[in-house]
Amino acid sequence: MVFMIGSVLPRPSGRQEVSPVMKRWVHYKPPRWPALAMALLLAGAWLVIGLPSQAAPGQAGKGAGHGHARNIILIVGDGTSHSLLQAARLVAAGPSGRLAVDELPHTASVLTHSANSLVTDSAAAATAMATGVKTVNGAVGVDAGGKAVPTVLERAKAAGKAVGLVTTSYITDATPAAFAAHVTNRADTTAIAAQMLERGVDVILGGGENDFLPADQNGCYPQPGKRTDGRDLMAEARSQGYTTICRADELDELAGRPVKKVLGLFADGDLFPALYQEVGAAAGDDGGKSGGDVPSLATMTARAIEVLARNPKGFFLLVEEEGTDELAHARDVAGAVRAARGLDAAVEVALRFARDRRDTLVIVVGDHETGGLAIQGTGNGYSSDPQAPCPAGAEGPFRTPDGQAFCLSQATAAHTGQPVPIAAYGPGAARVTGVLDNTDVARIMLAAMGLNRKP
Repeated sequence: MVFMIGSVLPRPSGRQEVSPVMKRWVHYKPPRWPALAMALLLAGAWLVIGLPSQAAPGQAGKGAGHGHARNIILIVGDGTSHSLLQAARLVAAGPSGRLAVDELPHTASVLTHSANSLVTDSAAAATAMATGVKTVNGAVGVDAGGKAVPTVLERAKAAGKAVGLVTTSYITDATPAAFAAHVTNRADTTAIAAQMLERGVDVILGGGENDFLPADQNGCYPQPGKRTDGRDLMAEARSQGYTTICRADELDELAGRPVKKVLGLFADGDLFPALYQEVGAAAGDDGGKSGGDVPSLATMTARAIEVLARNPKGFFLLVEEEGTDELAHARDVAGAVRAARGLDAAVEVALRFARDRRDTLVIVVGDHETGGLAIQGTGNGYSSDPQAPCPAGAEGPFRTPDGQAFCLSQATAAHTGQPVPIAAYGPGAARVTGVLDNTDVARIMLAAMGLNRKP
């Protein structure tokens, strides 16, 4: 299975390397006391959480998958599937090209059902990945009975690490909310906003300013706040030592400044429309660009890492691309492809940081699939002729850099129950192998940080 994305790195050489596990067995010598040796081997087996996945040729040894992680960067492509990533790959690099996420050598598939449905929503999916516990659709940070469950972010914070949330959605949307809040209804966004500050989330970057302001108060944007409790969470954040910002240039100005806590809200709602729905934008445009006052996901990721990395005990960072889901809901497949490229630009930022050190686990995962996206040829057969029209119901043609063409169609405007891709790089990445449940994502991260014992 390949979770593809990355033309910026060397192609695999095809050389097969012997895994560390095999090397140990090749040089194994029977001990003097067989019974004791067998007991030790059995005890060790119980401690092993996962075995190395098979890396692609030439990738064995890259992003060594064992040991403890000081830092974790979890990147969630909301609604992201293999098909969407392949469409982004074709547009960006062609059929033989790669994108950044292709350099994550440990890959698997993730099952996504919720506690009450074969087809999950984002709230239940994110809760599973944040807590290791299944919940019902619509619930955030609680189990199926409504009881709050500790999240990976909260466990990292309790261990003294810095923690952050970054999204191109509004910051109180289901995916970031599931890591820092506990509510039975994902629509309770004003409560989620308050809980994020109460949890001490050090870096908060996204949209949704109106969840932080009273109903009669305006901030940086025309839409007034919607809090009915009268609380001004922006003012409260400043009193707690946060630097509050609302423009992309203000985020750029943070580069190199010794700030430790940032609350940046760059719209009163979602950010992704400004990034991926510009008039006249084509699917081949670089999804990593900023849209006016809205910073790109890659820029927000870079600034978040810079701030969080100042903590000597390390950090946990959640990064979410929302456009890959919402634009598929809207049947805007060209926009969804641009959003997938924006996602990949953020992956490249995370990998650049992780490659410079050996203490950072990067995981990229879809929370569910949206749209049932299919890649089709042009014309009536399997043609890549750019002059041929797309079949009825398909959009395009979209073009590869070498001039080949393809079409995209969706089976639905809703979520589907398809398994989704996951890929990992760094200490603990070897646990990403085979077929996983989405609850395994939380366990993998906790084990990598050495926090897998119950709190």
